[in-house]
Amino acid sequence: QDMSAAYDVIVVGAGITGSSTAYHLKKQGVQRVALFERRAPAAGGTGKSAAIIRQHYSTALLARLTKESIGILAAMPDEIGVNGGYVRSGWVFLVPDAMIEAARKNVAMQQDCGIDTRFLDDGEIAERLPWLNPEGVAGVAYEPDGGYADPVQATEAFVKGFRDLGGEVCVNTPVRELLRSGD
Repeated sequence: QDMSAAYDVIVVGAGITGSSTAYHLKKQGVQRVALFERRAPAAGGTGKSAAIIRQHYSTALLARLTKESIGILAAMPDEIGVNGGYVRSGWVFLVPDAMIEAARKNVAMQQDCGIDTRFLDDGEIAERLPWLNPEGVAGVAYEPDGGYADPVQATEAFVKGFRDLGGEVCVNTPVRELLRSGD
């Protein structure tokens, strides 16, 4: 199908990344945006995701990106009018002796990025994780904003927000090639 000059931006794939990208393009004022999906939103890898949300990464870039993502997911009910399924249940990382120094450096770096994370003391470990056998555990890193989300619900929220802003969603529309004409 010839769609020349129909869109300023075409996003291929309506998983969490594609639907979020399309939504944010429209939110930033891009006029003609289309989101193409060969099946349905979140029908691929996104729909199969465990959707664990954590900020404990060893690079500042990933830590900052996930911090921003948590803010976006938490704001969905107010911003888009739909809950994206984010559950703030907290997240823990059990650290063995061999990894404790690296984990301490990671936690310090994450704190420098503005992430609410720290090591639990022994009393907190016993209180929060009474089921834990502490043998071999040198420390427990904890971040209260960690948790999980419903990947399908979050994707569908972005699709709804995109549509509400005037974006065009084309489901059951595989993209076989993109042709560029002119500039």
